[in-house]
Amino acid sequence: MTLEEKNQNDILNEFNDPNEIEFIFSDKPINRFKTKPEVEDKISLLAKLKNDLQNIKNCELKKPEPAEITRYSEYLRKHISIINPKILILMGSTAMESLFGSKIKISKERGNWKDVIINNKSYLTMITFHPAYLLRQPEQKKYSWTDLKEIRKKIDELEIKL
Repeated sequence: MTLEEKNQNDILNEFNDPNEIEFIFSDKPINRFKTKPEVEDKISLLAKLKNDLQNIKNCELKKPEPAEITRYSEYLRKHISIINPKILILMGSTAMESLFGSKIKISKERGNWKDVIINNKSYLTMITFHPAYLLRQPEQKKYSWTDLKEIRKKIDELEIKL
């Protein structure tokens, strides 16, 4: 039998034990690019991040002073990178400062879509007031309601499944 006369079944029969090798024949091109990490990868990465967080020494988070925000924002960035969300919603100035720094004010930045870059990936981000702040300042709820409507609109626009 010449090579031109062979078909895929003949090729399979040439192996000693064809059951050891699983062949998949398809007319579609092979996708060799890994676009998203597997769920198992995310689980193991989150477990490692959790372990790193549990081993932090001298942690006094109840003070969210600027030095502590800077210190722990590294873990937040790792978490975001692992989860890879479609959008981020930052509630409150502490969350905002952890990703954007302390040079900006929440009252001026809330309600606008911003991009934050983490590990060379851009994440669409909305900054809004923290719920505890709204309990103390109920007159600010109207702004948060506007922010929530914008977030809902973006979720629909991007067709994000909840």
